[in-house]
Amino acid sequence: MSNRDEISEKINQLEYALEKIYEAQTIIDEVVASTEHESHYEAYGRYGLDQLQGNGNPYDSSIHSIIDSLSEEL
Repeated sequence: MSNRDEISEKINQLEYALEKIYEAQTIIDEVVASTEHESHYEAYGRYGLDQLQGNGNPYDSSIHSIIDSLSEEL
């Protein structure tokens, strides 16, 4: 497997991980909605899920940052 193929595979894995993180966030959002945990969960960036997806602080890195960096190597 070439270095290019390895990088492409890593990008594919990260994109798959983003899909799964979104699915997990959707489930958690539904479970905590209208509970005593909702405000704390949302106040802390959905416990890091926002940052992973690039939806948190714009100065933080995310999985998208890693994908962009790997894409530059292609």
